[in-house]
Amino acid sequence: MIIYPNPVSVVLYISAKDDEFKNAEVEITNYLGQTILKLPFTNTTDVSKLANGIYTLRITTKENQSFYSKFVKE
Repeated sequence: MIIYPNPVSVVLYISAKDDEFKNAEVEITNYLGQTILKLPFTNTTDVSKLANGIYTLRITTKENQSFYSKFVKE
């Protein structure tokens, strides 16, 4: 999994193998561990309404595998 651009202003892109995250869920948490966004997986996520800061992106598959990445919103 690759996320870009990082830092991001408006749209965060998630690059993955073809069906790697089919029916997965995306969760974005802030530095306090609070869930900010939770939505079905797509290759693009609008982060324009997030406050500037550091966030953790977690993708959870239906098989309960989790993939993590950090990104900076500016």
